[in-house]
Amino acid sequence: MVMNYVNNNVQAKWLFIAVAFLDFMGLGVVVAIFPHLLLDGNILPYNLGHSTRLTILGLFLAVYPLGQFFGAAILGKMSDIYGRRRLMILTLFGTFIGFMLSALSIIEQSAILLLVSRIMAGIFAGNVAIAQAGMTDISADNEKAKNITLIQVAMGLAWVFGPPLGGWLSIVSLFHMSGFVTSFLFMSLLLLLLTLYTIFFFKETLANPKTHEKIHVFSGILQIIEAFMHKNLRVPFLSWGVFVAGWWLFEAFLPVYLLKKFNFSSGEIGNFLASMGATYALFQYIVVNRVIKKIAPESLVKKALLVSVLSILCLAFVNNVVQLHIVITLFVTSMGFVLPGLITSISNLAAKEKQGEVMGNISSIQALATVLMMMLGGYIDSFGITITIFGGAFLMFLSWLLFVINRQQVNILRSSI
Repeated sequence: MVMNYVNNNVQAKWLFIAVAFLDFMGLGVVVAIFPHLLLDGNILPYNLGHSTRLTILGLFLAVYPLGQFFGAAILGKMSDIYGRRRLMILTLFGTFIGFMLSALSIIEQSAILLLVSRIMAGIFAGNVAIAQAGMTDISADNEKAKNITLIQVAMGLAWVFGPPLGGWLSIVSLFHMSGFVTSFLFMSLLLLLLTLYTIFFFKETLANPKTHEKIHVFSGILQIIEAFMHKNLRVPFLSWGVFVAGWWLFEAFLPVYLLKKFNFSSGEIGNFLASMGATYALFQYIVVNRVIKKIAPESLVKKALLVSVLSILCLAFVNNVVQLHIVITLFVTSMGFVLPGLITSISNLAAKEKQGEVMGNISSIQALATVLMMMLGGYIDSFGITITIFGGAFLMFLSWLLFVINRQQVNILRSSI
């Protein structure tokens, strides 16, 4: 009996890791192929200028996290009510359909269908919140940070495979179709296989589902409003949102910076992003996974987030590729502590039966901040190639200030009890 329970938990853990991996690998594939598809391809009208195409590119990149913003909170809460298994099957199949429609949109040369398919995929990509909540279901208190870190490792590995995979597959034509179709079909196949695995092998991890919770279409907005009204979570959520905004303002437009300052080709940009993902994943697995069990995540964030800010600032002043790699390595390794540390810090402030809802809130706030930065980033970037770098550093520093102030308040409250 005990052995079956352990085996089920191991299978569930690897499923949650696989879900996070495929969701972010799919995003990496899109990031790699969308610039060429939308800036140089014929899916958009030929008479559109470069600046207009750049704005549309930002829009098409933004709709995925926009869908995730509305989907994550709803799906996270639904998984608290109906269980993780049902919602995981639904979302995986929905993501599969989304990628299939993206492939069809390229065949039909339909920008509207491509936009709709990306929104659909984004909505169902809210299953990362379900995966994170599921991890808390199967984790003892002293194992929670470690298991959440494993999901972060999967996200890092996704960036090792996603961008270069998108670039490589885009030159492979199947049945005389565009290579961009190949990229989406390959992702669809992986998602279908994972859906089938979930149907036949995944066992429910939620012991006591809720039965009297209302779900609203705008749960993402409502939950964020409620979160910021919650005394214990208001500042942590604000710190998380500002952090994500700075992170994505910097990283989403890093390829543009590499292109303009170092004349990187699309392949070189993909490989560069892959090297960032590899460094992040290896550092998470080898170093963070051990250190985070010995040092409080709050303490790690307090130190590592400052290092992330300083490394971004240094990037604006690098003059050669060697300096570029040194600074990026410093940024990526520091982020290895920051990301799981921030998520675990917020999780530790919430009750165990609220983990699905809280993880949904985290994903929704992340999605909202990402949408805003992607939609505004193109306009901001037009003022100079270092503006998004300085802007990202400023926002992440503001996040650090909020985090430190909140920790001081929490410590004072605990000492008075």
